[in-house]
Amino acid sequence: MNCITCGYIHTDNRPVQARFCCQKCGYEENADYNASQNIGTKHIDVIIEETLKMQCEPETPTE
Repeated sequence: MNCITCGYIHTDNRPVQARFCCQKCGYEENADYNASQNIGTKHIDVIIEETLKMQCEPETPTE
């Protein structure tokens, strides 16, 4: 779900199990290869979890 090219994180980046397609920069790759490159990123699991949590939270209206 995390793009190795631009860093964009979103569940839509992986439309099917085997394919990774970044919704922001358009980078496309085999999903396993993309994932293997992310493994070396320190705390990647926390980064992805926190980013996805923020995307799911409803926006607070401003006054």
